[in-house]
Amino acid sequence: MTSDRHHQREYADKLASAKTSGNTSSHIMGLRKLGPEDRCEYSIRAPTLDLNRTKSRSLNRKPFYFLSLRCCWGFLVTNYWVLFNYDMVEAPGPADPSSSTPVTFLGVPWESSNPYTINWNASFHDQIIPSPYYAPPWGYHAIAYSFAEKGSWGPNGFTFSGIDYFNYTISIDNYYLAGSQPDPTVFTGPVLTATEHDDLSNYDVTVQWTDWAWALVSINAPAQLFTTSSDGVNFNALTFDQQTAIADGAETTNGLGGSDVVTLNAAHSTFQTGSLSGDTYRVSAGSGNYDITLGAGTDIVNISSNGSSTVTGGTGSAAITISGSGTNTINLGSGATNIRLTGDNNSIDFGAAGETANLYLLTGFQENINGFTSGDVLDIKGFGNLTLAAGIDTSGHASPGQVNLYSNSAFLGTLTFNCKRGVEALENFCTQS
Repeated sequence: MTSDRHHQREYADKLASAKTSGNTSSHIMGLRKLGPEDRCEYSIRAPTLDLNRTKSRSLNRKPFYFLSLRCCWGFLVTNYWVLFNYDMVEAPGPADPSSSTPVTFLGVPWESSNPYTINWNASFHDQIIPSPYYAPPWGYHAIAYSFAEKGSWGPNGFTFSGIDYFNYTISIDNYYLAGSQPDPTVFTGPVLTATEHDDLSNYDVTVQWTDWAWALVSINAPAQLFTTSSDGVNFNALTFDQQTAIADGAETTNGLGGSDVVTLNAAHSTFQTGSLSGDTYRVSAGSGNYDITLGAGTDIVNISSNGSSTVTGGTGSAAITISGSGTNTINLGSGATNIRLTGDNNSIDFGAAGETANLYLLTGFQENINGFTSGDVLDIKGFGNLTLAAGIDTSGHASPGQVNLYSNSAFLGTLTFNCKRGVEALENFCTQS
């Protein structure tokens, strides 16, 4: 027991220190070195707030909440400032928790097993009237709080007509990531009052409540390998934190955009950059077979492998370099794509009209062009004075779809189109440089 109290005090003091210094966005794991045995949950609770409701009828709820602090190995705690709105709604019946929905934040309901906690600032906790009903199972949008019996007195006694209830409601009006804006300076709104006459007892039932309050909400979520910011992830040399995140189930195949620098390997061969406009996303890979999907930003891919890889373009521009003797497929996107290849028998696939491929090839190339149609652009870079000639098979006959390219009469290589277009027609599609 002494040890538990010591740890609770230690964690509470350090959290309070972090808040005082403004470091509210730091994660709880940073408070001290944790080991695998440190999966824990500490809570410090205060006594029930005395509401001094001498003439009101409470439904025997026991509100309390001071500070809850959770730490889990392999989990980051992200802090948000959340604006809670409170109200007392008069209704002819009590709110039923079994039919009311839990208060949710970022899609997560407030329940005993939820992955978020509410850390009330100690300086304004006692100003919230009444204490918010967040202790399970009362984490609902509406719960019955007080009531007044209605009717009239007559010669034969009291004629009952019904009960007017005050249902205490809670909702979330606004929130933001702690540290992305200044912390709130005013934590609570005004105290509001409502009164309903109790006809049976002949007195006024008065309820008071704080209109709104800011609270620091901590989301406990698995540590992320990739974020929407700029990340550096080398699967051949993962840091300790990155290894821990992967062990705890962090996503490894989606880069989530940002201007990341990522190195893949054969064990992590499927990947999508998720890049957005304005991002410059770099992906490199060594030996293996890869399946890489690009995004809306500027994606730069370098693969050095003799395997068979597929790179699928997105809506942004791309620069794709594949070195090796493997057979690879590049599915073009709507953005212009620069392609450098050293192997033979690769496939460049056009998916729709209006796509552009700029090819940088070595002399002696033999590549396949699929789906090429009117409006597409195929630009062979690095050679001057290009001329085209129909390909000839081993029997001396024209080979449908095969085009030989020459520069100043020197043979460069062969492109095989998946359609039976004549040389003259292909010349209208190709931009020569």
